[in-house]
Amino acid sequence: MHIIECYALSCGLKIDKPYIPQEEIELPEGKYITFHPDCAKGNTRSYLYWKEVLDKISGLGYEIVRIGSDDPQEDFDGVNIDYFHSLNTKQLAYLIDNASLHLGYDSLPVHIASALGKKIVCLYSVYSSHSYPYWSNKEDIRLHEPDWDEYRPSFNYFEQNPIINSIDHNEVSSSVIELLTKGGEEDSTVS
Repeated sequence: MHIIECYALSCGLKIDKPYIPQEEIELPEGKYITFHPDCAKGNTRSYLYWKEVLDKISGLGYEIVRIGSDDPQEDFDGVNIDYFHSLNTKQLAYLIDNASLHLGYDSLPVHIASALGKKIVCLYSVYSSHSYPYWSNKEDIRLHEPDWDEYRPSFNYFEQNPIINSIDHNEVSSSVIELLTKGGEEDSTVS
């Protein structure tokens, strides 16, 4: 059961798609994806292999736009940082709404992207995907989790060896490529 369904059941409320107000901002030129790699709440969402993912998807013809307000854990070459630290929630929603895909860990931008019907590649660790992108079409999302037969969700923001790093970066980058090339949007021969 999704966490939203659990809350709705216990409160006796109907679930509806959220309304997200937007504020127009100047957007990047051309096609882009939003990228949210940083979490200041601890190390459990700090994925060590973002650089490998970005290296594999950089040739797809999409600008990679980094979002977030937490202090960056790492700098990534070739990533647009013009929007980092500078957006309110309404502006963030507008930026995500005009993106081709959202890439990041389970956080607010993932759920904004879901409510806006965007393609999503999301990594989970602290919690399992009981909080998956609820409003998304299943064919538009790729969720990556640790092997829960081998690991257990810690529900802790600090882990000695963060289990998020057990997620194969090749699978993450393949998910981005698949979602961006599906339906003839791009040349599907890109690898």
